[in-house]
Amino acid sequence: IRHVSIAVTPRIPGSDRGAIVTEAAALDLHTNTRAVAAGARNQVDRAAEDVITETQRIGPAIHFGTLHGGQIDLEALARVQDPLDRVRTSLNDLDARLGRLQSPWIVAPVRRQLDDLAADIGTNRVRLDNAIDVIGMAPRLLGADSERRYLLMFTTPVEARGIGGFPGNFAEVTTSNGLIQVTRIGRAVDLINGGADPDQRQITGPADYLERYGTFGAGGSGTPMRRLFWNNVTLSPDLPSVAEVVSQIYPQSGGTQIDGVIVADPYALQGIVGLTGPLKVPGRTTTLT
Repeated sequence: IRHVSIAVTPRIPGSDRGAIVTEAAALDLHTNTRAVAAGARNQVDRAAEDVITETQRIGPAIHFGTLHGGQIDLEALARVQDPLDRVRTSLNDLDARLGRLQSPWIVAPVRRQLDDLAADIGTNRVRLDNAIDVIGMAPRLLGADSERRYLLMFTTPVEARGIGGFPGNFAEVTTSNGLIQVTRIGRAVDLINGGADPDQRQITGPADYLERYGTFGAGGSGTPMRRLFWNNVTLSPDLPSVAEVVSQIYPQSGGTQIDGVIVADPYALQGIVGLTGPLKVPGRTTTLT
């Protein structure tokens, strides 16, 4: 933003030594371009300052992401909401100001930089909107009003499925008032053979899921799910459909009622380790990176 703000005050060279335009025309072009550019720079500067100011205000509250004893401070999390909203407002204002800079007096090199800035704003506005949505939903997901329980399925791409491969391992994660705990871990075989009657599990929907994968072991319409279908539950590329099915069969496989399903493949774990840094596992000599 700073770079483009400075760049919107261009210099138009003189017209000596046989220039195509006359000196008078060159002076007129120079004057009009500088006038438009100066106004553009002022607009960009004002909006940019708003974005920078609001972003800096987030700093003191951004430490909400730090876990203390396995717990996230939900009050600190809530304090980030308003600054993020103000950043979005300032960013929208900057985008609107750029959109009004359509004068033919803006020379091509400057126009390209302004277009690049507008594209960057569009990209980062999507990221900002996602962050605001996450901040808004996070307290409830983290058990602010009541305990929440999630099934985290670790998929492996050694066998292709619609979502990241088949689930080889799992963990049950419980959240309460920001406290995150792993309350159960296991392997796929524990789910395959778990529950009172592994051969009588029933899936009641979604209808399109059963229509597509019923013959592959999902069952439906009174036909029990095959116990080995746990290996194929991620056949669908639609995560909400997979989550609905898992929420039905996990309690029938020795688990409890869950509030949500999380699927993570090795690439997701790699991204998490990229944030946390290398991990050392007790009893293992290899450091995970």
